[in-house]
Amino acid sequence: MAVALRERDAAVAAAEARAAAALAGLTEAEGLSLTEALRWCGGLLSGTEAARLRRAARRTAGLELGRDDTTSANAPAPSAQD
Repeated sequence: MAVALRERDAAVAAAEARAAAALAGLTEAEGLSLTEALRWCGGLLSGTEAARLRRAARRTAGLELGRDDTTSANAPAPSAQD
């Protein structure tokens, strides 16, 4: 049962990552406002859920860039000498 739960969690995480990427595509690449993007979702995605997906996508992007949640967005980047 534990294996099935881990598989489910992985499937949910993958689906949320795809949803976040699609939302980012609509709002960033296509230039839609969040309200317009939510209309494209046909009422299947709430504003609260969209905000959660966007935060998760930004967190993931930060981790992929080698940052973590403790790094301030305004902090200077480490130099090559650090």
